[in-house]
Amino acid sequence: MSVPQTTPSPPSDKKTPSTPHAGFTLIDSTIVAVVLAILAVFAVPRFTSSVEQSKVADAFTYLTQIESAQQCFHLEKGEFSKQLSRLDVGVGKPHDFFVAAPTSLDWRTSWQVRLTRRGQGSGYGEYTVVFDEGGFSPIKSSVPTNPVP
Repeated sequence: MSVPQTTPSPPSDKKTPSTPHAGFTLIDSTIVAVVLAILAVFAVPRFTSSVEQSKVADAFTYLTQIESAQQCFHLEKGEFSKQLSRLDVGVGKPHDFFVAAPTSLDWRTSWQVRLTRRGQGSGYGEYTVVFDEGGFSPIKSSVPTNPVP
């Protein structure tokens, strides 16, 4: 059994041009990193502010439901409810807030519920949203002006 012999091909007369290496240079990568950093500087604060605004909107929705349920309870019983569990509220408690029990000096005429923001609040720190028989109470609340819907 014989092995076929191959003859080497003659060298080509064509010379391959020297091409630069394909890929990114350090300068290209640096420019991309700088552009991304500039975008992040503007986008991240807007994003966190939008997230915080949506959380405050959830708190306002919840407290508006409490206010409406308190008015109905007052019409039926002649006084405001001392317990949130006795109210017919259509939405759940906001996850990012601590919900305090209702308070009052006279349950026949007034009530107040305070929500306190848990955690950092996307740079706003801890703040409170307070509703009473008249609705949102900006004087008793410490919610930042920007995220209020």
